[in-house]
Amino acid sequence: MDGVSYTTASQAQSHADATLIALRQTADAQRQVAEMLSRQVEQAPPPANPPHLGQRVDTYA
Repeated sequence: MDGVSYTTASQAQSHADATLIALRQTADAQRQVAEMLSRQVEQAPPPANPPHLGQRVDTYA
């Protein structure tokens, strides 16, 4: 392989490596957000309405 081909291949590999690192970081961040939301749902207080009023919110105008 000549010098230009080696440099081009090296740059392509570096770009692929950087893309993979960014993808992994994004996946880790999304996993952390999903875990945080899951914990928040587990800690959510029970609905405040008495049973005879129901727990649904009507959004009809």
